[in-house]
Amino acid sequence: MVPVNPNVVKKPFYKKWWFILLAVFLLLGVIISAVGGGDNNSVESKSTATNEKVQTEKPSPKKEETPTIILKGECSQGKCVALWGSLGSSNSTEFTGVFEKEITDIKDDEIYSISVTGDFMSENQKYSCEIIYKGKSKETNSAEGSAGSAHCQINPWEL
Repeated sequence: MVPVNPNVVKKPFYKKWWFILLAVFLLLGVIISAVGGGDNNSVESKSTATNEKVQTEKPSPKKEETPTIILKGECSQGKCVALWGSLGSSNSTEFTGVFEKEITDIKDDEIYSISVTGDFMSENQKYSCEIIYKGKSKETNSAEGSAGSAHCQINPWEL
């Protein structure tokens, strides 16, 4: 039997690092669920590593471009997770390198967001997020190290 030292005080579980980390992720999930949304049919995937041939067409002189929002995440090494969406829904995707989602069905009353989280085991990892509207960067953020997160959000009234 090991003698118990009465001078040693254990930390309560809610002050331990693993509990705080769990609470942060749960809170992040709740926030993204509350803020994210839309239907999944309005979001199109955009692959950055395709070798497809691009067919060129003559542009129509009076055709207007549809405004788009691009949610972009970057990860310097290893795996990252992108949590993205708009009001009412959220999605998560594990990725390496660059992640992009293009939204073409933009609604005036929705908030669009992306959070990029790194690998917990990688201390040298760098990751970032960016929201691009009509080809212009509207918000960027970055983070590095383990257990961090970069979050970007755009509100329709800021467009």
